[in-house]
Amino acid sequence: MNDSSIDVTNMTVAFGHKHALSSISLSIKSGEQIALIGPSGAGKTTFLNSLAALTVPTEGEIALIGQNVRNMKDPKRRAKTIGMIRQQFDLVNELPVIHNVLAGRLSEWGLLKSLLSLVFPQEKQAAIQALKKVGLADKLYTKTGLLSGGEQQRVAMARLLLQNPAIILADEPVASLDPARSEDLLQMLIKLAAEGNQTLIASLHSVDFALTYFSRIIALKNGKLFFDLKNNEITKDRLSELYAIEEEQND
Repeated sequence: MNDSSIDVTNMTVAFGHKHALSSISLSIKSGEQIALIGPSGAGKTTFLNSLAALTVPTEGEIALIGQNVRNMKDPKRRAKTIGMIRQQFDLVNELPVIHNVLAGRLSEWGLLKSLLSLVFPQEKQAAIQALKKVGLADKLYTKTGLLSGGEQQRVAMARLLLQNPAIILADEPVASLDPARSEDLLQMLIKLAAEGNQTLIASLHSVDFALTYFSRIIALKNGKLFFDLKNNEITKDRLSELYAIEEEQND
């Protein structure tokens, strides 16, 4: 079995004449948990979108579990390889919680089963078990839009549990929550990924959360790899240099 979960080689992403990412190369082992940090506009979301095959690199290559993302055309295989969770949650507020959770199965179901599930939820027990893991088993038929932000993010996590991808990408998953709920949700995400032996890359605004909960930190600045270090190797001077642009912009 390939021990490498993600291999990025000389990846560049350009939008017109603007380079969002420039010549990034790195390798991530299966099961690693990594924090992605950097100032606003550093390219973090573009980096995650490229790994998710939502943005096609202008140059270079990305391999997920040994397969080039450019060749991952089968939606079922892509769904089993990589899953994404964002701060916006990507939920349908008008639907009950169970239907949003079961959306994690849609890539495996045919059209008929997917439509039937809107009336008679399919694989209901799997949804219940996923919601139990995130502490929301009592919200099964609650309209999703009535939940708090933290509860909605847990619904998104339960959906990810049903999808069960090998790699989880989290793009600012707790940015819209207050500090206490942010910490609880981040701990839950890390725990669930560890239990599933899934690779996790989480983009975070909070450097404190990154240093507290992740042993490896990848930093982007101006679309380039600024550092890729263990958390105990990161100094205050290195962080000050990383975020210097933001400080200059605020002056």
